Amino acid sequence: MSSDIILVSSGYDMNIRFWSNFHNTNCKYQVEWKENAINALVMTPNKNFVVFASGNSIKFLKLNPLNPNPIISIDSHEGLVSTILFPKIVGNLDIDNCFISAGEDCTVRINDLRDSKGAIKTFYHSNYVNSVQIANKNKDIISADENGTIKIWDIIKGDVRCEYNSNTNEEGLAFRSISLAENEGYLIGAKSNGTCCIFDYDNSKDIKLLNNFEAHKTAQSPIPNPQSPLLYLFI
Repeated sequence: MSSDIILVSSGYDMNIRFWSNFHNTNCKYQVEWKENAINALVMTPNKNFVVFASGNSIKFLKLNPLNPNPIISIDSHEGLVSTILFPKIVGNLDIDNCFISAGEDCTVRINDLRDSKGAIKTFYHSNYVNSVQIANKNKDIISADENGTIKIWDIIKGDVRCEYNSNTNEEGLAFRSISLAENEGYLIGAKSNGTCCIFDYDNSKDIKLLNNFEAHKTAQSPIPNPQSPLLYLFI
């Protein structure tokens, strides 16, 4: 694959496309994926692989040169995978062999690339897990779910150190995405009704809700059809 690729996109149209120019509407390479819609897409830190989630499986496409056939497949989840994360270090685990995933089987998993079926550690929610972050100098996992719950896990101990639970009477309580500004002490959560929640984040205390406001009328557009794919982009 050419070194000038700057963008990769994918989605429900069952294609992965590689772009070399933001101003050119023609992609440079395309990989057709026929098995399932693609729900998550990332690149490994060393930029050697594009990694995507298709159903409950996580696939690795080798770059330089581009191989359209996945050379690694990890099937540790029992439901659709919603997110994939490659931190530089996970606790005392080397990123050369490990990554984090989460999904509709209500779990967050630390996966070993050398084991296609198993996970090194599994953390459980009571509903679909939609978003994950790494915090506290790579010692904690922060995960958010469809019940409006955010949990902070001690990676080494495997315990929940603290959590935030939404009011169960609240409409659209599901957290669909979280983002962390750790140095500034803020954790942000986006809910399915378009509400943005601002939390005071301190890795030694509970999560405290500071404010919430309507950021959008809804958190996401209607589910796209094959002619109008949902795209996942990164540089």
